[in-house]
Amino acid sequence: MGVDWNATFGDYSRPLGGREVSKHAAIHHPRDGFGWRNPPEGELRSEWSRLLRSGGPLYSHWGDKKKDEHQISQSYILTPFLGSFIFFSPIRKMSGDRPVTEIHTRISQDYDSLSIEVANERGGVAIPPPHSIG
Repeated sequence: MGVDWNATFGDYSRPLGGREVSKHAAIHHPRDGFGWRNPPEGELRSEWSRLLRSGGPLYSHWGDKKKDEHQISQSYILTPFLGSFIFFSPIRKMSGDRPVTEIHTRISQDYDSLSIEVANERGGVAIPPPHSIG
């Protein structure tokens, strides 16, 4: 027995994803210090820059030296952002002889496209262990 879901709920048969996802980052060069790689255009740029600048709110949180590599690598934020959606993820790396935190972002108008791309990049969807839920 089949069910005609389109007749029941309307036509929701569009494929998930498929929309553009742009990639941006706040990076660190050993010689030049912090800078941007492919910053977003237009009105997104100023708010993105404010959040990602060295000493800004995300660096204050993720740049904490008390957080270990595992905590940093498993952290992320996925949220609405000025009419789009944005995904933030920190990466700790060595710059010369000191650890630095870079923050990579993905931005898309389409939540489905963004979440599918991010899930694929991070190795799929995982269910958190019960002890991690506060």
